[in-house]
Amino acid sequence: MSRRLKLALALAGACASFPAAALATDEPPPPPGATPPPSGGVLGACTDHIAPRVSLSTTSAQLKRTRTLRGSSRDSGCGAGGAGKVAQVAVSIDRKSGKHCRFLSRSHRLSRARSCNKPVFLTAKGTTGWSYKLPKKLSHGRYQVAVRAVDSSGNLATTSKRALTLR
Repeated sequence: MSRRLKLALALAGACASFPAAALATDEPPPPPGATPPPSGGVLGACTDHIAPRVSLSTTSAQLKRTRTLRGSSRDSGCGAGGAGKVAQVAVSIDRKSGKHCRFLSRSHRLSRARSCNKPVFLTAKGTTGWSYKLPKKLSHGRYQVAVRAVDSSGNLATTSKRALTLR
């Protein structure tokens, strides 16, 4: 048998195991013995509907020494192209002022008193192991820290909250 005939038979055998819709592309045919894609489309693709998990590990004693919030996040989503990866972690730091809250802003100052239902989130450094350095001028007292994470598919993590005392 000639080399051309062997190659043609091998390609014909590989193409016979794949649906015609999968072959209607400009891509080269799959190699012999390759597994066909699932009936839904792209090989190994799925839709990520699982929110990431985020946690705050800093205690008040650690905050006193380092003035840094630390924690971790993870996502058990699926798919290629970044799905299943935590894209961003953000923290919200507020101090009660009567029935309202004063939030730490990007300018590293506390905002005017406003509704506690509208937090200001600031981007933390890192994703799976994240940190946020508090400004030196932040006054001593009791603060509420909320943390949230967003994965690359846009799923928002349930916010983790903890009261910490800065001394």
